[in-house]
Amino acid sequence: MESTIRNVLTELVGEEAGAAGKQDDLRPLGLDSVAFIKVVVALEEATGKEVDDAYLLLDAMNTIEKMEAALQ
Repeated sequence: MESTIRNVLTELVGEEAGAAGKQDDLRPLGLDSVAFIKVVVALEEATGKEVDDAYLLLDAMNTIEKMEAALQ
């Protein structure tokens, strides 16, 4: 799952976001509200899992670790 998230972040946000630590805040690395929606859609398509509405806030998925939790 982590590699999928990193690939999506690299493609949609940039290499710095894709290489970030699991607990690093991705907002300073380019994850804004528009990129966030694109990342969520791409992750849902890549994993075949739907992100629960409770996680559809940037604060709830602003790290790789939080994205992993939202996709379980």
